[in-house]
Amino acid sequence: MFFSDGKGTDGSNIESSFIIAPWAQEADAAEVGGMRMDRFGNTEFHGTLTATRLNIEAKWWSDFVFDDDYKLLSISEVAKYIQENHHLPDVPSEMEVLEEGIDVAEMQAIQQQKIEELMLYIIEQQKQIEALVESVNKLK
Repeated sequence: MFFSDGKGTDGSNIESSFIIAPWAQEADAAEVGGMRMDRFGNTEFHGTLTATRLNIEAKWWSDFVFDDDYKLLSISEVAKYIQENHHLPDVPSEMEVLEEGIDVAEMQAIQQQKIEELMLYIIEQQKQIEALVESVNKLK
């Protein structure tokens, strides 16, 4: 362990970084493990992060989907959006994720929103199925 970001001369530490070696800045640094934490607490890992528990503080959660004033898109609106944009509404595109990465807490909340929306679609479809079964039974 040492304090050096490798950006100064003679082992100096221009950005006041804490390093667990080895560390490499090169483009192929994925083959070199290590950790770097700058003076603001921003931490960069080269290698796999393994934990038995990870607690991420969320900025929001998706239960608003169940509010009476929530505007759930129709299935046809979702289909049209997917056809035009090649991803789900309110979900980042592949290009956005590859360029910017993902905020894990944000993505979990987005995925939970989509799960809750799916449940609303299922509930609505179940109501339609039950109405159709009732209509068929009346016709018999």
